[in-house]
Amino acid sequence: LHEKYITSGYFNLLGDPTEKEIEEVVDYIKHLDIGVATCISLTQTKNKIHDLVSSVKLMTMAVKVFAILLAVVCLINLALLNFKERTREIATMKVLGFSLPEIARSLIYEVLILTVVGSCLGLCIGYPLLYLILSINQNNYVSFLYYIAPGSYILGVVLAVVTSLVVN
Repeated sequence: LHEKYITSGYFNLLGDPTEKEIEEVVDYIKHLDIGVATCISLTQTKNKIHDLVSSVKLMTMAVKVFAILLAVVCLINLALLNFKERTREIATMKVLGFSLPEIARSLIYEVLILTVVGSCLGLCIGYPLLYLILSINQNNYVSFLYYIAPGSYILGVVLAVVTSLVVN
């Protein structure tokens, strides 16, 4: 037996058919006994792709919002913890003659250095996280480009440093 297996096919309808006429052709092809498993119009395909991309955008936005909230909460918690653990050191620095601006500057420098190092380490997992999120939404309609613009990495570090400065 030499049966032909067609994985996909496209039909170009002559003229300028209306959406209703296209749907009638799709329904007719579905009901033929020629081995067609699925038949959808271009409009239906575009709608499916739009729905898929919208859900990916929504998921990405949710990840962004929760990442920013988590960063702010963690930075506030770390700043308070750092200050409480350093009360003796701060008192010792006062006794040694350091002024409050000098003490504050040294603590802020330390926090900024730790923020930059932590941001760089955290950004290293950005691409694997992107791959994970987009691979969850794989389908036959759309293929995603796994790409993060270099400016996004810079923006991430800048936002972390600014947030750290504001919190401290």
